[in-house]
Formats: sequence, structure tokens, C-alpha cells
Amino acid sequence: MKSKILLFLLFFSSISFDSFCQSLTDYQERELENLAQNIQVNDHYSNGKWEPVLKAVNQKSIVLLGESNHGSKEIFLTRNELIQELHQQLGFEVLLFESGFGEVGVIENQKESLSAIEMTHGFFSGWRTKEFEQLMAYVKENDISIGGFDVQKTGNNFNAFLKELINKRSIDTLKFYDLEQRYNLQKGLLTSNNAIYDSLKDTTKELIDDYQSLLNQLKDDNDEDFGSDEFLAQRTIENRINYLQYFLEFTRSKDWNKRWKDRDSLMALNVEWLIENRYKNKKVIIVAHNYHIAKFNEKEEVMGEFLSKKYAEEMYVLGAFVGSGKYSDNSGKEVEMKPIEQNGLDIKELILALNGHVNFIDIPKKETDASNFLFHEMLINDTFINLNGSKKLVPSRHFDGLLLIDKSTIPEN
Repeated sequence: MKSKILLFLLFFSSISFDSFCQSLTDYQERELENLAQNIQVNDHYSNGKWEPVLKAVNQKSIVLLGESNHGSKEIFLTRNELIQELHQQLGFEVLLFESGFGEVGVIENQKESLSAIEMTHGFFSGWRTKEFEQLMAYVKENDISIGGFDVQKTGNNFNAFLKELINKRSIDTLKFYDLEQRYNLQKGLLTSNNAIYDSLKDTTKELIDDYQSLLNQLKDDNDEDFGSDEFLAQRTIENRINYLQYFLEFTRSKDWNKRWKDRDSLMALNVEWLIENRYKNKKVIIVAHNYHIAKFNEKEEVMGEFLSKKYAEEMYVLGAFVGSGKYSDNSGKEVEMKPIEQNGLDIKELILALNGHVNFIDIPKKETDASNFLFHEMLINDTFINLNGSKKLVPSRHFDGLLLIDKSTIPEN
């Protein structure tokens, strides 16, 4: 019996790496082991040794942190710790999130009076979790600045903020009192599968005109304080107008590529505005889906690509991927991750072949025979890449580095 057990263990240990990396040559397997840096987090995905990542981004002032989905506990926990390390070791002091410009902006302006859990309410629903509450507690304790860059609305806290500002400025409250309620209604109509341009164009344009009228009044006597309530309101109203315009156009054209390009280009403009105005000369971390942060996309133009035109030398783009498990989709539904595919190199093969819960790869600048698996198409399931439903990307073109996380479970609400 003992001899059979010993033979089984010897057999299992001999196939454990090759069984996961059938698509790599021996040469490439050795290169993967050399490139991958085990962060050595514990079973709670904390207390890691982040020096390899800190070294890779040391000369950068903008770090973009991705996620393969919006609902993975282990991605959230890993990113929380990396954010803390970037703050403590390299002086990053601004966090920008894929959530509403106005909603997160209100949290920033009011964070001294908000609890950590109240701070999560301005993010989109998938991020209102215990893990984000922990991050907001760290933000609050260390007085880190936060902002949102999404043109989409992700909460209702801006409504009360705007009403208070209108009252303070003695602006005609009857005309503008229900702007945000009208926006919510119009947004629902525009995003409906049954939306018809001719039925919505007049009411949408009327709402745009009313927002523009309020914007003109708020711009009077501007004090040039980009952190002021007035500037937050102005920029958010501009976002409301932009959103209504591009979605109304979408109801007419049904051009999905333009719709997604419009959103990402507007998000990039919001990031640029925040960096150049409110957080000038600050080191910034940007948190969003891998799709948005990528510096390249074969089919669509994405936010990271727009940003790289101006900030390429200052940016480090870090994509995050998971090897197995479950995650929550945007509607909160539990999704089981797909098994490794056999018709090409699946990124899960790399992840599950490595030791430790979290590994980091700083993608080499030049391709070699050993590292060429990072410079050619790789299977990426359980995530969104483009509107064509593609499941392949070239890691070196999309990202500067990879965070490879062994598993995913459902976040805590």
C-alpha cells in the first residue's frame, strides 16, 4: 500500500506543471517560472511581498489597475493591498474609479462626515461590498483623494447635492428642482430595448437644454477652485448632457461600436480633467475593468488607448485575471468560471501552473523565443474583450503587466 501511495505521489508531482501548461514548450515553461513573481499573500490575500510590482511602477505617476470582472472577492482583496502599498511606499494619493463622476465626487467632498459603508453608495452596485467598504475605510483613515470618471450615473447622492447648491446660489428652484428625476426617467427610456429615436428626441433635447441653462448660471462668478462644489456640479452636468446626447444618437443609429467608443472617450476626458485640474502633479491610481484600462484593443477604441496618447510614458497598465472559481456579474448573478480550453493557450493554464495565490508578471519590452507566449494570442474567457465576443488577446499589446490570481469567490455584501 505504501509503495502504491508513493508511486501515485511521484506521478502526480511529475505531471502537475505539464498538465496545466500543455501549450508551452519546456523552454517557455522555464521562462514563465522566471518571469512570474509570487507575491506570497496569505490565505486572506494580504501581507504580500509587493516589491516586484513596486519596482516595475516606480518611475510611473499613473497606474491603471484592472479586473476581469466586476464581482471577484479575491481581485478586490488583492487590489486593496496593492493600493495600500502604492500609497505607503510610492506616495500615490489619488484613486479614480469606474463609477459616476458626480456620485464619487460628492463622496470625496463629504467623506469626513460619511462612514466607510456610506462611501460605497456612490459606486455602481457591484462594488458596494465589504471589500470596497474596507478600501473606503483605508481611504478615509489616510485622507486619500477619490474621484469617479464614468459618464454613467451610479447612485443618487448627486441629486441632494445639486438641490442644496441651487438653493445656496438662489437659482430658480422650480425650473431645476426635478432635473435628476427627469434624467433617471429619460435614461430608462433611452436604454430600453424598445427605444425609438423619434419618440424620444424632443423630450431628451428639452432635458439637455434645461441642464445647459443651469450650467450657464452655475458658471457665473466662477472662482477657479477645481475642488469646489460649483466645479463638481458643472462637470457632472456636462457629463449628464454628454450621456444624453450619445445615447440619443445611439437610439437613431444603433451603432454599438460608436456607443462604446463614446463612453470610453468621455471617461478618458474625465480622467484627463481630474489629472490636469483637480489633482495636478499627484500620483494617480485608476481602477476599472481590464477592457477599459487596456492600452490597445483590436476592435474598439478604449479609455486606456485614449489616455496613452497623452500619458504613455507616465502610465503602467496592470491587467488582472483569475484561474478558477465563481464571480458575480453586473446583475449580481453568480457565474461559474469556464474550464481551461484545449484549442490554444488559455491564460488559466499559466495561472494554475504557478505556486501561490497571486503572481505578477512584468511583461518584457521585447519578445524572445522563450517569452513569445506573451506576444501572441492567448485565450481569455470569463471576461469582456470586445463587442464581437472575442476570447483572445495579445497580453503584451494590452497591458504592461499581469496580476494572476488563483481563484475567485463571490464578494461579501
